[in-house]
Amino acid sequence: MGLKAEILAFHGWGFDRNAWSAWPPYLAPSWRLQTFDRGYYGKPYDPVFSDPNARKIIFTHSYGLHLCPVQQLESCDLLVIFSGFLDFHPETPRLQGKSRLILQRMQEQFALEPEAVMRRFMQRCYAPDRYEDHLNGAFDRSRLAEDLYLLGRSRIAAAALEKVRRVIILHGGGDRIVPSLQGRSLFDTLHRQVRYHEIEGAGHALPFSHIQQCWAILEPVLRLF
Repeated sequence: MGLKAEILAFHGWGFDRNAWSAWPPYLAPSWRLQTFDRGYYGKPYDPVFSDPNARKIIFTHSYGLHLCPVQQLESCDLLVIFSGFLDFHPETPRLQGKSRLILQRMQEQFALEPEAVMRRFMQRCYAPDRYEDHLNGAFDRSRLAEDLYLLGRSRIAAAALEKVRRVIILHGGGDRIVPSLQGRSLFDTLHRQVRYHEIEGAGHALPFSHIQQCWAILEPVLRLF
């Protein structure tokens, strides 16, 4: 059987390519999954589409939407955004001010005690337990600090995503890092070609902690590829 679809998966801040390790059993044999790695805990890796005849699918988690090259986003047939945002800070002035203050404090604390900040972050994400091993070992503090700084300044133009043929947004109703209002705001901006699904009780680590719920939503669409 030939290759029908290629999936490039981009993790968010604080995670790595292993976050997607539970996804392959759900995918058809004719789909190829390649996982991006920013290099927070090991060697970085930048995946690319390699088969011009295969459908192009991109998964992004959180800041991973910003780490994915724009030309890849614009060329894909399907973009699945988990816990994503165009701008990390909400548009509402009061909420934006609070968000900026929280991120600033996180940056200041990371400079002093990065391990403690990472543990608190993973707890707030409802992240998989395997990240405890990473935090007990070596990790690239400078790269994490740099991206934490860029997180509050990175913006994606809606026009870039409007070129994507099909977009699905999945967001956790209990997300404490990127509130669901951010997901709904993204939907409102791109609503013409977008489907939005909010999963009750899920946190920021949605695609890793609630795989079955995510798959139940995505399977009918992915099976068309």
